[in-house]
Amino acid sequence: MSIVNQEMLEQYLSNQLEGRALRDFKLQLETDTNLREALEERQRFQRYEDFIKGAMSVQEANAFEQNLKDDSSLRLEFQNFKTAFTILEQDAKLQIREFISEVERKNPISTQRRILPWRALSIAASVLLVVGFGFLYFLSNSQLDGKTIAEASFKPYPVKGVLMGAHPIGEPTISSLAQQAYKDRSYDQAAKLFSSITKKDPLYGSAQFYYGNALMAQQEYKQAIDALENSLQYVEEDKGKGKWFLALALLADEQKERATSILDDLEKNAADSFYREQAIKLLKELNANE
Repeated sequence: MSIVNQEMLEQYLSNQLEGRALRDFKLQLETDTNLREALEERQRFQRYEDFIKGAMSVQEANAFEQNLKDDSSLRLEFQNFKTAFTILEQDAKLQIREFISEVERKNPISTQRRILPWRALSIAASVLLVVGFGFLYFLSNSQLDGKTIAEASFKPYPVKGVLMGAHPIGEPTISSLAQQAYKDRSYDQAAKLFSSITKKDPLYGSAQFYYGNALMAQQEYKQAIDALENSLQYVEEDKGKGKWFLALALLADEQKERATSILDDLEKNAADSFYREQAIKLLKELNANE
């Protein structure tokens, strides 16, 4: 897995890359999935910020509101971003007030007038940079409840190839439709199709897993918990991802004790280092917010 060069990404978005550097970046975009996803995320975040700040035209704002109504995944991500942006903005205002008080105490009026605008701009810039790089950074430094942390940590698990598992007889078409709806982020439709499959074959662990993810994308946490628990019973390999998403669903459903128990298990026993590291980070966030 490649590591995204955030500095280069910033330069590209601000039109600072030129010549060979720009060509190399565009070539990398064609082959580097992580870089493309990071760029798309940054562009989405910029749209969210523009909408929150009223920087969109009326037509753009109306179109964006319609997108939010139609796309449950986009709606969830936007709500998480808005929560994060608001906290950052409040924190920046607090820093500015504290700075003004400090300047007034230590400096004459002429110095205040010279220094304050640059300090304010610096704080505002830091807010935008942190939001741009990802709102999870500051969530770990804010007093937030488990549900908010879980929702901010959730990202639907991508469909990779053809779903593994025993397809019910006569159901490959439904399975394909479910996968496509999921890939298109039409989670309501995907959930209905995966539900149809799991009702006919409860042992189809992969379908249960994606059914749980589709439900989580719609904030249907209690149903998601059932589906993810079922998936863990019938998937022999790669239980780490199932436990991770189950922990998030439990946390979002305010079942912190059960969620913490699963995260502790992942930290100690996960075969996949990625989920072990994710569990460690999330446990630290939960402990910091107690």
